[in-house]
Amino acid sequence: MFEAILKHKHTINRSIQVLITLLLLFALYREIFLNEDIESILGGYVEALHGGNIIYLFLTIIFMPVNWLLESFKWQLLISKIEKISFLRAINGILGGITFSIFTPNRVGEFIGRVAVLQPGHKIKGVFLTLVGSFSQILAALTLGILGLLYFMWLHLGQEWYSVLAAAVIGGVVMTLLILIYFNVSIIHEWMEKIKFLKRFSKYTTVLKFFNIKELWTYYFLSLLRYSVFTLQYLFMMKLFGINFELFDGFMIICLVFFIHTIIPSIAIIELGIRGQIAFYLFQEVNVDNINELATLSASFGIWMINLIIPAIIGAIIIYWIRFFK
Repeated sequence: MFEAILKHKHTINRSIQVLITLLLLFALYREIFLNEDIESILGGYVEALHGGNIIYLFLTIIFMPVNWLLESFKWQLLISKIEKISFLRAINGILGGITFSIFTPNRVGEFIGRVAVLQPGHKIKGVFLTLVGSFSQILAALTLGILGLLYFMWLHLGQEWYSVLAAAVIGGVVMTLLILIYFNVSIIHEWMEKIKFLKRFSKYTTVLKFFNIKELWTYYFLSLLRYSVFTLQYLFMMKLFGINFELFDGFMIICLVFFIHTIIPSIAIIELGIRGQIAFYLFQEVNVDNINELATLSASFGIWMINLIIPAIIGAIIIYWIRFFK
């Protein structure tokens, strides 16, 4: 069967590339042409830009490459454990991964796009290294997300002190367990060696033994930095639509939005409405001025287009130079 795949690898590569392009076009069609609110959203952008808030849109766009360049640098560092790749090649992998992630639950498809730029013998190990990077990003999201949750409960839900304390204890326990696993990631390889039906895959997880504490802290710091970047982007988009809030309040609420989004499985092409609804509810609860559902939906639409769709379109072009089967 594998020989048959190699025999027709050019056709298979081209078919994958065309399929991804069609799926991306479907995503755009679905969210733009089938979106009931698209006229209101576009009208809101016209009004917002005429209102003198264009600087916030400009800042959001400027921060987009910062966001993905940080992720590219982190992935380049991770992959250097098995293969030295240029920064440009790392960027290509990240953009290709974004394209694949658009159509898969919790963006698991990004692994395919990323490891496609690696040498054939490094692809599976590359997946495990990429998982370490994803783990650091999830850890960053949970760290700030739990802080956002506690802040929200303490100031805006009127919960008794013991409810906040209980949430803090539970959050602390969960974070402690995740931190212990992250900074002892090699234990996953040890577990796989001991589990009979997983032992045959342990040869690929040997890469998890290559990390030291300093390197893991570096990945975590880069993840926090990247998390702060796209949180600021969201705040800029809210400001674009005239939503007024204290910077710290807004930052904590957006951290909570991303926290909820992290723990709820979703697909990128349908997460737009979910994130907008969550943001509207939370900002409404804290009595933010000028908050309305259309504004939060429009902000989410802008983030979706800038941070996902534009890079995905670039990635769709890049994958025509990527050979999935060599």
